[in-house]
Amino acid sequence: MELGLSDTLGGKQDLLTVNEPGLYELVFGSRKPEAKRFKRWLKHEVLPAIRKTGSYSLQKTDSVPEPQPLQLPPADVRLQNLAITMRDLKEMLGQDFINPRVQQNWCDMANNIVAGEQKQLPPGSEKADEWMGIVEFAEKLGYKVPQKLSSTLGKRAKAWFVETYNKNPYEERRLVNGRMCPVKLYNVTECGEGLSQIVREYLGEAGGLAA
Repeated sequence: MELGLSDTLGGKQDLLTVNEPGLYELVFGSRKPEAKRFKRWLKHEVLPAIRKTGSYSLQKTDSVPEPQPLQLPPADVRLQNLAITMRDLKEMLGQDFINPRVQQNWCDMANNIVAGEQKQLPPGSEKADEWMGIVEFAEKLGYKVPQKLSSTLGKRAKAWFVETYNKNPYEERRLVNGRMCPVKLYNVTECGEGLSQIVREYLGEAGGLAA
C-alpha cells in the first residue's frame, strides 16, 4: 500500500492506494469468508492449472449443444401414417379422389419405405450418412418438382457429381410409377451444398416454385 497525491474531483488529495501485490497480501491476511473462498480458488484451481498447462482460463458454462439431426420414425410408423392419411383423404374427398396414377404413387411410396428400411448402405458409407435422390433432396429443400423438370434436374445433378468426384453416383432400383427403375442416390451429408446450388439454379431458370 502506498500513500500519495492523486487527482480527484475535489482537487489533489492524499489517497491510500493498493497495488496488485498489496491486494493479494490483504486478501491472504483476511479472515472474511469471501477472502477464504478466493484463497481456496487460487490454491486449488488457478495455481495447479498454471503449473500443469502454463495458463489458466475460465471454463465456458453457457456453451450451446449442437443440434442433432432429425431422425425419421421407424418404417412401420411411417406406413401407418400413410394409411391414415389415405383413409382421411378418402373420407374428406369421396371415393373417386384416387385416380390410377395417384394410387400408384401411394403404392410406390409405401414400397419404397419398406425397401429403404431393408436396403444395405452403399459401399464405404457410414450409418450417419443420408442418401437421397435429387428430386427427394429438392423437395427437402422446399421445392415442388414437376415431373417434366425431374429428368433434366437429374441429368444436371449427375453431370455435376461426375465432374466433381470423377465417378458415377450410387444407383439402386426403386418403384417409380409402378415400375422398377434405376434411381441415382447422393450422399447429401457429403455433397449437399453442391447439390443445393444445382437445384436452386435449375429450378430458378425453369420457374420452379418453392413449396
